[in-house]
Amino acid sequence: MKRIAVNVSVKQFTHPDFLTMVEKILEETSMPINCLEIEITESLFAQDMGKVSHILEAIHDKRVGVSVDDFGTGYSSLSRLRDMPIDCLKIDRSFLLGIESGINDQSIIEPIVSMAKGMDIRVIAEGIDNDRQLDFLVNKGCTEAQGFLFSRPLSSQAIEAILKKGDKKIKFPQEKG
Repeated sequence: MKRIAVNVSVKQFTHPDFLTMVEKILEETSMPINCLEIEITESLFAQDMGKVSHILEAIHDKRVGVSVDDFGTGYSSLSRLRDMPIDCLKIDRSFLLGIESGINDQSIIEPIVSMAKGMDIRVIAEGIDNDRQLDFLVNKGCTEAQGFLFSRPLSSQAIEAILKKGDKKIKFPQEKG
């Protein structure tokens, strides 16, 4: 399934009309609801958890996906993560910088992937710059990735042109297994 992920700030997420705005955008664009994924950061978990939980549940009930961006750099506790309807964790690129040279980053990534799989949460690794990083992550069970190895950031027009042409310039990771 193709998804469009949209970064949402704490201020936007906690706005009283946030859910109404999401519904309006989906209606105006005729976008299938299950193709939208809202990206939040762990700093959201430092807010009023009653309010955050209510909004996350409402989003989940609408079949809109929720991912936690830059996972591992913020405030999340595992119990909060367990109790929230989260569909995806995006491992922050800072953990990938040392996987080629040091065991410390390797020993952080592996349990994140394992924990997420155990909770039936997808994992995306951010900031993949080379094949060695990709191979390490695929071998650890991470099946989704983004970074310069695949493509530099593109304008919406460039993405549209690539999709229309079926251009093979963008690399896609293959799941090992």
